[in-house]
Amino acid sequence: MRVIIVSLFLLLYSYSWAIVKDSVLVAAHKTRQKEVIFHQNSRIFIKLNDGSKYRGRLHIINDSVVAVDTTIIPLSYIKFVAHDHKIVRIIFYSFLGSDIFTFLITVIWAILEESKALWQPAFTISFSLDLPGWLVPLFFTIVLSILTLFLGIMLRLFTKRYRKNKYNFIVR
Repeated sequence: MRVIIVSLFLLLYSYSWAIVKDSVLVAAHKTRQKEVIFHQNSRIFIKLNDGSKYRGRLHIINDSVVAVDTTIIPLSYIKFVAHDHKIVRIIFYSFLGSDIFTFLITVIWAILEESKALWQPAFTISFSLDLPGWLVPLFFTIVLSILTLFLGIMLRLFTKRYRKNKYNFIVR
């Protein structure tokens, strides 16, 4: 009897989860046959008609209302929707201006300088910078910060935004 109850519970639970998981926000192009699907619980960025912006996980409430984390948003108020790439934002904000990152580069450089006698030929071939010892970690920190800033700007420029004037927003 216990096995039947547990299996019935698991069957009903998995069925209800599948129903909730099936709901998606679809951005359907008005003239072409293109559709972009935003799955429930995926990270999105939404800008509304009044200019307010929301980032977070997508939750679909019903056919005309979605929620971003705890903010309820009717579909008619949406100006555009875009995917939110959190991993790149984490990398961007953690590297840019990070004292911890500068400290780590300095410690690694000091360790490499102390153990230079063990691998002197490889060091002179791969690193031929004639900079003072204190300037090298700063140089690498600046270069990596510029590369991270460039990555953040490129991500911002190349993230596709699905605007209301070209796409209809539908919940399926």
